[in-house]
Amino acid sequence: MKTVNTINGSFDISYQGQMMVAAGHANDDNLREEFVDTVEVNFIAFLSEDKDIYIVQIDTLFIDDTLRVEIQNELLRNDIPIVFICVASHSHSLPGIDPGKPALGDYNKNYRDFLKQKIVENITKCVKNKDQKQISFSNYKRYSHLSIGRRGSKSKNNFSLLRLRNTVPDFSRLGAYIELTCFWDTHKTRILAIIWTFPAPPVLYPEKNKFSADFPGRVRDLLRKELNDEFLTVLFFPGCAGDMRPLTKSQTKQKKVLDFIVGQSFVECDIDEYEEYCVSLKNELNKCIEFIKNEESNKLLTLIDYQESRIKLEKFGISNRSNKYLRVELLRFNKDSKFIFLNCEPSYAYHDFFGEGCTVTGYSSGVFGYFPTDIQINQGGYEVSGFMPFFGTSGHYIREVEKTLKVECTIN
Repeated sequence: MKTVNTINGSFDISYQGQMMVAAGHANDDNLREEFVDTVEVNFIAFLSEDKDIYIVQIDTLFIDDTLRVEIQNELLRNDIPIVFICVASHSHSLPGIDPGKPALGDYNKNYRDFLKQKIVENITKCVKNKDQKQISFSNYKRYSHLSIGRRGSKSKNNFSLLRLRNTVPDFSRLGAYIELTCFWDTHKTRILAIIWTFPAPPVLYPEKNKFSADFPGRVRDLLRKELNDEFLTVLFFPGCAGDMRPLTKSQTKQKKVLDFIVGQSFVECDIDEYEEYCVSLKNELNKCIEFIKNEESNKLLTLIDYQESRIKLEKFGISNRSNKYLRVELLRFNKDSKFIFLNCEPSYAYHDFFGEGCTVTGYSSGVFGYFPTDIQINQGGYEVSGFMPFFGTSGHYIREVEKTLKVECTIN
């Protein structure tokens, strides 16, 4: 029987010695130097007879595709042939490393070079140590009210017909799924790594004079403490967060129905509310882990499959100065569990676009901007056109992007 072995790890990427600006907002010119809590890279390498596949999650806003290619080429020079999937946490309160998005905040070449070197060094070291493990895995998803509809603002550009926001949430489902995959030793006695997906941008951290990985970093720390493993590998994927956002409980109570319809400004919360939100997320994840522990099903990882489909952006009516394609990457564990990675900020409606049992996330490599639904395109708004100047994107989305995606995507 074929088996798939893994190497996994995490390492700190906080950077001392240079004052920098966070990447999340172009109008934020506050210099920062202090990194709060952990700011990390977490990775899992799947090693099989057919190919080696690395998933690397970096605490940062966006990752340009050039960085992914540079890291992959460096590893290839060290005789490490791999497929390399790189996902950003989309944390807004961190230094900019994407040179293609100057309108979203200062790009810092020194930090980018530091990050690239550290990733290559740490992965190379782990591979040479050859601490490979055969693993099993389990999946679970749980509905959560800790995410809520579009983050927008009440500016005239974000309104559509009748001056209503282009995304009207379903009030019976003000939330989204937390999806979790646990990788275990073969006897399911120890968790080796966790991937969790939650469609909400990390824009909560309230202190404007410090760098933070936001809730993905804080929840990672809380999970490690809960599970009594300070070195646990924890990857956070932002899911289909293009029109989702976190909202604290106190703010939810203060909102009126009209506020939900016309959009919400960026969250403003104090450090206690932020901490409460992170603890709530950790508790939701812990419930998922406890459910997985108690269920009987546990699958030995014996097969891993990778496919990629590239669709020219002009097929959707747009172009981007740094990216020519919508990249759809499929990673399948055995024959049932699937991950889809997209190089865009996909609308939440795409979370089930690729079928049952498939976890979909954006923010993979060179993000060209938002990928809206047909309904959103008919209504207009920030996710359809307002974002374009910030991402170096131009054009007009065609009316049937969903049909075009189904027809042009070659993965199966």
